[in-house]
Amino acid sequence: CNYLRKDGDKNRVTVLSEPAAGAKKAQTAYRTLFHENGLSLLEITLLTGRSHQIRAQFAHAGTPLLGDDKYGDRLLNRRYDMHMQALYAYRLGFPVLPEEHFFHYLSGRIFSVSSVPFCRLFSGYKGGDIHA
Repeated sequence: CNYLRKDGDKNRVTVLSEPAAGAKKAQTAYRTLFHENGLSLLEITLLTGRSHQIRAQFAHAGTPLLGDDKYGDRLLNRRYDMHMQALYAYRLGFPVLPEEHFFHYLSGRIFSVSSVPFCRLFSGYKGGDIHA
């Protein structure tokens, strides 16, 4: 757990280890699915939803997202020819919501995709693409 302070003018967040004025608590859970050639494929669960949360927290930890020029490593991104963030919502689930809730039509629903494009970077990953 850490805290994120957003600078709206720069459209960038700063990661802080302690609470501070204007900073919001940010929690992220993850597990490593596969590791190869210095890259890791992760499954990430947001416990809070803050702007740039995943990107900023992982960069702050020294493990930036591949393809992220704002918080990441531009030279590494070019080495892998990544011009977009390797960040993909392969599954999106909604909690059960009361009938009067605006998003009740999404209550309990789960949406998923059959594959994630950048999984091709992991030739040894036996699961191939992510399968929901």
